Amino acid sequence: MAAPRPVQETPDPHEFGDEDDEVIYMLPNRHDDGWTYYFSEEAVQAAITPEDIEYALGAVGAWSDLDWDEMLDALDEIRHRNPPSPPVTHETLGLK
Repeated sequence: MAAPRPVQETPDPHEFGDEDDEVIYMLPNRHDDGWTYYFSEEAVQAAITPEDIEYALGAVGAWSDLDWDEMLDALDEIRHRNPPSPPVTHETLGLK
């Protein structure tokens, strides 16, 4: 695999690289609805700030007021009401 590339911001991850085995890490932007793409775990680790960690941990108790059994029943109902998704392949993603 090629040397790690710097961070890229783009609306379409299909614009990236030619290598089939290249790992692309996606992190949500905190200030808009976009994504930032990274090409190495080191770049991801360097980009994450203590504020990012605090922000993510703030969601941990967000649903603590919900009844757990009621939530599981609702999720089970959703699962049975909808057909399964087709498998994800290179072809379904339009990559080959």
